[in-house]
Parts: sequence; C-alpha cells; structure tokens
Amino acid sequence: KTGQMSHWKPFQFFSADLVKESGSGNEPNQELKKLQITCCSSGRGQILLGDLLGNVHFVERDLKVSFAFPAFSQTITFIHVVKERNLLVTIGEESEEALVPTLKIWDLNKIERDGEPELLSVIKLSKTFPATAMACSPNLSMIAVGLVNGTILLFGGDVLRERQTVTRTITHEVNVPVTGLFFHEEPKKLALYVATTNTVSVYQISRDDMKGNKLDDKGCDIGCCVLSDDGEMVMGRREAIYFYNTMGIGPCMAFEGERKLLGWFRNYCVSVEQAQSNVKFNAVTIYEPRNKFIAFTGSFEGVTHIVSEWGLVFIFTKDGRVHQLVEKDTQTKLDTLFKRHLYPTAIELATASNYDKAAITEIYRKYGDHLYGKGDFDGAIVQYIKTIGSLEPSYVIKKFLDAQRILNLTSYLQKLHEAGEANANHTTLLLNCYTKLKSEKELSEFVSKPDLNFDVETAIKVCRQAQYYEHALNLARREGEHNWFLKILLEDLNKPAEALKYIVALPSAWDAADNLHKYGKLTAASLPEDTLGVLKSVITQLQQEQAQQSSQSQRRTVAARPKRKFTVDDFIHVFVNQTKWLISFLEFSIDQRVGTQLVYNTLLELYLREESGGNVQEREDKAMGLLTSPEAQLDESRALVLCQIHKFKPGVLYLYEKMKLYNEIVQLRMDSNEHEAVIQACKKYGDKDPTLWIKALTYFANKTPLESCRREVKEVLQYIQQQSLLPPLQVIQILSQSGTATLGLIKEYISSNLIREQKSIEEDNRAIRQYREDTEKAAEEIKALRTGAVIFQQMKCGICQRDLDPPAVHFLCMHSFHLGCLGGNENECPTCVVEIRNFENLQKTLQEKSHQHEEFFRQLESSSDGFSIVAKYFGRGVFSSGPTPASSGPGGAAGGRRGHAESQSLPPIEDLRSALPFD
Repeated sequence: KTGQMSHWKPFQFFSADLVKESGSGNEPNQELKKLQITCCSSGRGQILLGDLLGNVHFVERDLKVSFAFPAFSQTITFIHVVKERNLLVTIGEESEEALVPTLKIWDLNKIERDGEPELLSVIKLSKTFPATAMACSPNLSMIAVGLVNGTILLFGGDVLRERQTVTRTITHEVNVPVTGLFFHEEPKKLALYVATTNTVSVYQISRDDMKGNKLDDKGCDIGCCVLSDDGEMVMGRREAIYFYNTMGIGPCMAFEGERKLLGWFRNYCVSVEQAQSNVKFNAVTIYEPRNKFIAFTGSFEGVTHIVSEWGLVFIFTKDGRVHQLVEKDTQTKLDTLFKRHLYPTAIELATASNYDKAAITEIYRKYGDHLYGKGDFDGAIVQYIKTIGSLEPSYVIKKFLDAQRILNLTSYLQKLHEAGEANANHTTLLLNCYTKLKSEKELSEFVSKPDLNFDVETAIKVCRQAQYYEHALNLARREGEHNWFLKILLEDLNKPAEALKYIVALPSAWDAADNLHKYGKLTAASLPEDTLGVLKSVITQLQQEQAQQSSQSQRRTVAARPKRKFTVDDFIHVFVNQTKWLISFLEFSIDQRVGTQLVYNTLLELYLREESGGNVQEREDKAMGLLTSPEAQLDESRALVLCQIHKFKPGVLYLYEKMKLYNEIVQLRMDSNEHEAVIQACKKYGDKDPTLWIKALTYFANKTPLESCRREVKEVLQYIQQQSLLPPLQVIQILSQSGTATLGLIKEYISSNLIREQKSIEEDNRAIRQYREDTEKAAEEIKALRTGAVIFQQMKCGICQRDLDPPAVHFLCMHSFHLGCLGGNENECPTCVVEIRNFENLQKTLQEKSHQHEEFFRQLESSSDGFSIVAKYFGRGVFSSGPTPASSGPGGAAGGRRGHAESQSLPPIEDLRSALPFD
C-alpha cells in the first residue's frame, strides 16, 4: 500500500552532537576514531564494536573503551549480544591455510584470567561461501547464518556445546545472497524472516519441520532491513520503506531515496540514504510511522554504522567520527506541536508516550478550544466529546448554550449519557433540548434505550412537565418506577381504575402495598369499594410474603437490608373522611388477626361517634364487644378518654374496673346519685380498697336530708365498725358535717363501739396482770439462783441413764451427767444446748436488726397500728442504749454460757412519737 506522504510534518525532535574527546575542545573522540570498525551491537548498558583486526571493544556510558579482547585472528564480520543471557555471538575469520569463517559464542558473565570472556562454543562455517547475515533467537535456542550463495545454516539444540549442536541447511535461493535474517518469537512458535536481494520470505520453524512462505518478490541490499519492536521486518528500498509481518506485506512509507542503512530505535525507523546534493554525504531521516511525522533530518559524511543504547542513537562515519542523536523530551515535542496547532499529532504522540488520561484529555480540550475559536463548532464538539469522563461537562455546556448551537449541545449531552457521566441536571438539559427542537422521535429513542445510563427520575419529570405523558409512563413502566407511573396516572390523567389494575399487576405484594400506601387515598376518593377490595387482597398476600422474609432472614448468615415492614396502620389514612369504608377495613384487619393498637383505638372511636350513622345500640354493642375482647390491643388510657368524651358509661365502668380505679367507679355512681350502686360497688371492691366505705360515708353525710339515705348510712357504718376502718370520733366528725344528722342515726353505732372498747380494756387489764405475775416469778427464780443454794436430786445420768456415780457434773438447769459421758464438753448441758443456741441466735438477729433504721420506719409508716410495731421492737430489746446482757438460759450459771452484745440502738422511744399514726 502506497500513498502520498506530503502530510507527514517534519520536526527536529532529535539534536545531533559530535562525540568529543574529553578536555580537548571540539576534537572528536580519538579512541573511537582510530578503531577500524566492521560491525557493532549493543545491550546490557554497553556498545560492542568489532574491528578489522578481530578485536571486540566494549564501550561504556562515558563513550570510553573499558576493555577489549581478540576474538579472531582476522576480521570480525558479525557481532550480536544476546541480552536475555548476556552472551556474545560473533562471526569472524581465523588465519589457517585459508581464511575460515568461524562462529564463536562467549559468556560475558565469566571473565578468564587473561581478561577475555569464557569461550563456550566454536562452530566452523563454509570455507567457500562467506556469511552475509546472522540472527539469534532471543534465548539463543537457535542461530541462523545466511551465506552469499542463498544458503541458510540453522544451528539448534544446545548451541553452547559443539557436540550437541544440530545443524540444518536451507537452500533458500540459488546464488542469491541472503541480505537479512531476523527471528520473531511468538507463543509456542518461532518465525524466521529471510531477505535476499530478490525476495522476502518467512519460515515457521518447529522441532521437526520448517515451512516457508514468500511475502514479496522484491528484496533489498545488505543492511537495508531491520526488525521493529513490534516483531515486523522493516525493509528499505529506493521507492519506499515496507513493513512485513508473518502473514504478509503491511503498510509502507512512500519516501524515495537510495537506502544505505536501516535501523530501529524505540518506535522510530532510522533511514540512512544517499544525499542527492553531495555523494560524500548521507541523509539521516528518522520516521515515526505510528503518528506519521518525520522526527529528524540531518546530513552526515560517509555513515557506516548505526547503533542505539542508553536512549541515544549513535552514527559512525568513515572518518572515525561518532555522532549521537539525543531525543528531546515529550513535553518539548508537545509544545512544538501546540505552537503549530498540530493537535492530532500531539494526541497521537502523547498516547504513544503513555501519557495518562488527564493529560491527553487536556490536549483534546485545547484542540476543541482551537476549533471553537475558528468557528468550527461541529469539529469542536467532536473533540469535546472525547474529553468526557475527565473534563468537567459544564466547561463544554456553557459554550453551547446559545440557541443556534443547540444541535451541538444535544450531541454532546447524548454522548455524556452514553458514557454514564451524566447527572440529573444533564438529563434535564438534554430532554429540554429535545422538547425545544420538537424532536419527539429522538426523545422516544432516548427514553426507550434500555442500556442508556441516565437519571430516570429526572427524565420522567421533564417528560411530565412537557406533557409527554405517554413517554413518561412508558419510561416509568420499563424502569419499574411505580411511584411515578401512578403519580402521572392519578394526578395528571385522573385514571384511578387503571392505577388499581397496575397495582394489582405489580410483581410483589410489598410493591403493591408501598404504592397503595402512597396513592390509595387518591383511588379511594373515586373508587372506595374497589380500593378496599384491592387493599384486602394485598394485605393477605403481604402477610405471606413477610412471613417468608422473616424465616429467610433467620437462616441468612449475613442478612441484606430488610424492606420496610408494612402494618395495617400504614393504610388507615386511605379511607380518611370515609367512615363507612374505614370501619369495614378495620373490621377486616381484626378478623385477619393483623390488628394493631391503633386499629383497635380507631375502630372504637368510630363506633362511638354519632356521625358514624347506623343503629346506636348496635354500635355500642360492638364497642363493648371490642372493649371486652381478650385479643383487643387497646390503649386503655386512650379508650377511657374516648368513652368519657362520648359519654359511653358502660365502657367507662368496664375500663375503671379493668384499670382498678375503684374510687372512680364509686365516684361515677355518686355523680349519678345511684345510692344502691354505690353500696354495691363498695361491697364489690371494698376488700381491695377499704377507703371506699369512708368515701361512701362522706358522700351520704353530705346528702340532704340525711334521713333519705338512712338505710345506706347504717350499712356503711356497720362495715366500718366491722373492719375498724375509722375511730368512732372521726365517724362522728364526718357525720357532724351534715346539718340533718341526728343522734338516733348513730346511737346504735356508738353503743356497740363503747361495749366493744370496754371488753377490749378488760382483756388488756387481765393480760397486764398475767405479765406482771410472770415477771415477778421469773425475777424470784433468778434471785434464788444467784444467792441461794441449789439441791440436785438427779439419781441417773441424763445420757446413759445409769446410776450417777462420781465424778459427776451438775448443771443449774437441774440436769446431771457422768463426766465421761460429756466427752470433754463439761461447760454446756447437752440437753439444753439446742435451746441455748436458738436463744443466742435470736438475740444476735435482734441486735443486727437494730441497725436497720429504714426498715423500722418503713414498717411504722405502712402499718395501720403503729403502736404495735414500736411495742414489737421494744420487746426485742432493740431500743437499749447500752450493753444488753444475755439472760441465763436453761443451762444456768454452771453449765450455760453468758454473753452480751453492744449495738447501735434506735432513737429513744420519745423521739418516735412523731412517726406514729396516733397520739
């Protein structure tokens, strides 16, 4: 393929410098100048030069020869560095009877004592036909040598060992010199490019076979072909530079010139041609085939070799001079291209140099700005589209907001959505562009593309605002935007029937419930019965779905975020201001056992409302049934307020009883002047709250005339007397408040109380006398034990029941024992020891309780008879202010133990009077 190359722009992206002798001004490098170079190679940070004398010279980064060694006795013709293994392959001549071409392989990692690399292998070549080309595979698994007669020698196997080297001969063309050989390694196969002066071919080499394929019927001279970094063979002929791959001939660069040498550096093709103006000079041109520009043109006298290393290109000339070509940095190249407005070339250069996306986007932006400034808006928008994803869209949009450029803006916004970089504002702007352009077809295509990434909600809003309701509905249906679909149907098109059909057809009961929650009120306004039917069906299905979801979430180890759980409460608002249908819905919910507290409270309120209509008795019966239902989840406080507001007395009484508000029950009966009901309430609840009788007495005492409720007063007084709820004095004080009370009304009550008090006093006096007698008797016994003699008349041992013989032990409790039967414990009576222990433990417990002041006062305040509490604690001895000696127990002084305990005593009895509930 050939074509005009006039559009290739020339640049000077390389600077040419003479390699000079250090410290000698402008003089060329003398060390390199004196070498008679015949071949060169590079790799591993070195340049290797072969000369006419058979020596190999190693040139370091400072362009000085670090060392050299004699590889051959005569001329070196080919030299190649195997970079992967750091080996050196050379072909030269040895002086024997006749000059014999020889191939030698050196190990550059191993240096012998004489300073030479280790020689690994020596292979003799043909004596008759000299070598014209050489190639080595990347890992040195194979070496190819081309001869002047068209024969190719292939050395395989282990080429590092002469005896194990396998040689194959290919007669490529008869008597046609091989001018170029190059290996190209691909996965699991190896290709060999072969160039002669007449043809170009490629061989696919395997272990057992070789297949050749001719690529072109024209060849090239020696040195005019090279292998590119992409594995293509590049060949220079007079009319053009051609590229070949294993499949055939590729593109070409149609630059005419008499090619002398061809090299490859990075992504550049270096061509040495005969200068037209002076036969002594050569023109060196560096082409960039990928981005199609000329990177360098220069003229040098007598170029002999080209080699590259350290990122530089070195040109060797006949006069021994060495020139180095230094590539300018990419930013300098780009600046040059920007000044000449060559943005396409700059983009290709930046891409080839692996610039990041942001840098390349900046070049596209500059290119777009350049075209925009020239008035090429169509071209500018094409470049701006390539910045999507990096450049802020607002930078482009504001340039095209003019109505005359709306088409360009539309194109940009379309690409922005296709790239998934659009936001809601961009979607709105694009749809507005469609509506302003009246592009209904484009609008339909935009909203109907399933793979297009845009803000669906925004698109629906814009279509709705522009009254493209069908487009909005189709988009909402396709994207599953149920909310918007129903909103448009109900609010814009007023189609409640279609909305209900759509809700019924939704894939899950949860979706249907969600949309009924939002739009059920709108459908119920026109179709309450249909809405109720759909709602009942959805709630039934929703119960099943939520039950399944609950069981699945329990089995799930890592639970996903659960959906909102709907309850009947969420749908009460659907039938607001439609009492009849709301009652039906709530009754259905209770029947389905999905009723909540709000459902029961609302239904109770509806039953009690007069505006609910229907039979009043029937509604009250339903309300009472709701209150008394054991499954009802009513808020009792709220239900009580509702019953009070609507004056539903049976409900109030029931709730009072359920909430144990017995005072309120009695008060309600009193407010209704239901005397008998008051007495019955006191009888029913008096055991739980005795103060009800006092309340009843106060109530009847305030009635005028009091004689009208004489029977009730007597009954109340009788119960108060039986339960001792009030002292007679307080009863008299309460009745004295009535101006109509007579002594005859309470005569019987006073008489019976006086008789009862007299009997109680007599019983107390008898008990006092008995306690005094017992105390005096105990005091006399203690005195006798302390001062008098005790006669022991026990004749038998209390343990073994044998006759009591000395030695014996006698205890003051009148028990006697053999000393041996006591087992060494002669200080305690074994018969009385248990009683003694109990007495001591009781005394210890009482002493500990004397510290519990709060417990004493708590019992004192909560007791109806405070004096009995004080007497109980006083009797236990907890009010003593000093040590309390332990009484002698049944064991007596001789056999019992004696002790005392000190305790933090309670306050004196005088200080406790204020805490007693009596004077």
